[in-house]
Amino acid sequence: MDEVEGEWKKEDNTPIDIPYQCVAGPRRGVVSPMCTILDAFYVFFTTQVWELLVSQTNAYGARIIPNSWKDTDERELKAYLGILIVMGIVQLPRLAMYWSTTHEDLAPVLVRKVMPSNRFFQLSRCLHVNAAESSSVTHVANYD
Repeated sequence: MDEVEGEWKKEDNTPIDIPYQCVAGPRRGVVSPMCTILDAFYVFFTTQVWELLVSQTNAYGARIIPNSWKDTDERELKAYLGILIVMGIVQLPRLAMYWSTTHEDLAPVLVRKVMPSNRFFQLSRCLHVNAAESSSVTHVANYD
């Protein structure tokens, strides 16, 4: 019998059971059992990752706010990331409250001492990983 276009036909859709042979989850040996949480963090945030973040953030910052951009470095970006982690743990209704002196009972003093709010917001605006000149769609308005 010829198959007519648009008609249903019965197929065997029985799932095939293929046993999974690989080890799932975190692998032993990536970091030693004696490592710290920070050591484990640096497995993912390597020196090359920090260098990329610094170079691309500086290039992007200089391009979008050339008159006020001050180059960042690895130390400052680590402080920035630390502030983001603190903000994830101690959640406040508004970002400005982390630098507030009237809400000292709520805001972690550490945030205010590590970085001024203006610099935090400037880094937030300019943090960049992608090289703009290598993007294939940079001609699209408001893409970046």
